[in-house]
Amino acid sequence: MKTNRAVLEVKIGSIFIADVHYLKGKRESFIDFLDRIEEKRPPQLFLLGDIFELLFSPITDSIRDNRDVIDRVNRISEKIELFYFEGNHDFRLKKLFPKVTVVPYKKQPKEFAIGNNRKVLISHGDRGIGKVYSIYRKAINNYFILKGLNAINIVSMGKVFNRLKSRGYDKKLFKEFVGFEDFIRNRIKKYKNIDYYIEGHFHQGMNFQFDNITYFNLPSFACNQSFFIVESKKDSIVFSNINLKDF
Repeated sequence: MKTNRAVLEVKIGSIFIADVHYLKGKRESFIDFLDRIEEKRPPQLFLLGDIFELLFSPITDSIRDNRDVIDRVNRISEKIELFYFEGNHDFRLKKLFPKVTVVPYKKQPKEFAIGNNRKVLISHGDRGIGKVYSIYRKAINNYFILKGLNAINIVSMGKVFNRLKSRGYDKKLFKEFVGFEDFIRNRIKKYKNIDYYIEGHFHQGMNFQFDNITYFNLPSFACNQSFFIVESKKDSIVFSNINLKDF
C-alpha cells in the first residue's frame, strides 16, 4: 500500500527482487514467488524493474498478455507496502498499479532510510550509464511513440508485439560484465553521505565495499530464482540472498 510518510523507510523483513523478465509461458516461477509473498506477507516488497519482459501501459497487448500477474501484484498491494522501480522493459505503469508506489526512471535512484540513521539509494540500475543510452531510454518511454507503436501493432493484428515477445523467449539473460567493479565504483562515486546502494539491471549478483558505501547488485531472478531479504544481525543490516526453493 502507498505510504504517506515524508521519509520512506526500508523495513526489516522486506523483500527485494529484480529482473524477472516474466513472459506468459516462460519464467513462470515468478507466479510461485508472488503466491508465497501473499502467504507470508513481508512488511514490504520492492520490485526493482524488468519484472516483466514487456509491459508498457500504452501497448494494449502487453497488458492483456500479463493480466494474470498484474492482478496478482495489485492484490498483494492491498495487503503490504509495495514499491515498483520501473525498468527498461516495464514502464509507464502507474495506471496499471494504482496502490503501488511506482518510481519512474527519472526519479531514480530514490533515497530511503534504513536501520539506525542510515541511508540507502535504490534504483533499477539503468541510470547514469552513458548519454547515448539516456537518449534511447527517454525515447522508448515517450508516450506518443508508444501510442504509435500500439496503433501499428493493432493494424498488424499483433505481429509487432508478438515479434518483440518471441525475441524474449530465447534471449541470453546472463553475461559476465568484465570490469564490473571499476564500472560501478566510477558510477556511484558522486553520491555522498549514503550507506548502501541497491540496484538490479546488470544481472551480476555481486556486492562491493567502496569506502563507506556498501553496493549490492541483485541477481536476476530469471537466471537463478533468487532475491534479497533485509535482516538485522548484531545491530547491523544484512541483505541475505535467498533462493525461491528455500523461501
